[in-house]
Amino acid sequence: MPSPRAHISALFTSNVLAGSLLAETALPPKIEIAIPPAKVSIIALGPKPIRRYKRPAQHTKDPRFQSQNTSSRSRQTILLGAPKYSTPPTQLFFKVHGNANWQLMDVRFNNQGVLKTIPALKTIDFHSSIPMAEGQNPTIQLPAMEPSSNTLFFLTPAGELKSLWKNNPRVTAVPLTWSATGGTRILLINTSKQVVTISISQGKTFPLNPDQKKRIDLNSHAVEMNIKLIAKGANDTKISLQESILIRPSITKVYAFYNAAPMTNGGRTLACLRAIYQSPK
Repeated sequence: MPSPRAHISALFTSNVLAGSLLAETALPPKIEIAIPPAKVSIIALGPKPIRRYKRPAQHTKDPRFQSQNTSSRSRQTILLGAPKYSTPPTQLFFKVHGNANWQLMDVRFNNQGVLKTIPALKTIDFHSSIPMAEGQNPTIQLPAMEPSSNTLFFLTPAGELKSLWKNNPRVTAVPLTWSATGGTRILLINTSKQVVTISISQGKTFPLNPDQKKRIDLNSHAVEMNIKLIAKGANDTKISLQESILIRPSITKVYAFYNAAPMTNGGRTLACLRAIYQSPK
């Protein structure tokens, strides 16, 4: 019969061997894989408000109207700001999950916007102002974007008359892509309420219905290197767009049609945003 000391020694040796075996079979530490971000641009489309001016009274103390020439002071005017809800917010606020700080996203109004990086694979809420309470409904919500994707989000007003932008706007997502053949890609988006007739060189004419999107690839080896694009709204007598397109490699040209006010759009009810984006290097 083994002595107690021998029994303890054998037990110690078996524990050491078991620990070594567990160490050898332990799983390796998890490696965090960096997910490439997505890029988005938010662009608001809608009627431009009428420019309003005000002529101040003679007794005003506003330094913008002070003049040594009293007789000309009454003729000075100032451009007033746009009425409330006649224009979209110029910025939206969002917060990345796990980050306590709010970030800004610029909103361009009827103009091309810059692509800004946001986390991929995450739904993100955007607010027109920093919410005072948790759980406040967002102004818009962007879906989870694919890594390394590039997307344009067009906002159009959902209100009526003088309160166009009072309600949360409608959102139209347009993936920004580049031609694999090395030519020029055209993206046509109709956010307006009327049919847009599109004419391209060589007599190709087709309708672009409301809420319809269309992609056209122009071959870089086309015989006619200068393509003419003409667009006209069904409710207008004047054309909305006439442009010559020079085919260039890795270029995407965007034409987004939207509702406009005739008084601020040359008598037309249809306007067009034109933008051009180059393929990322």
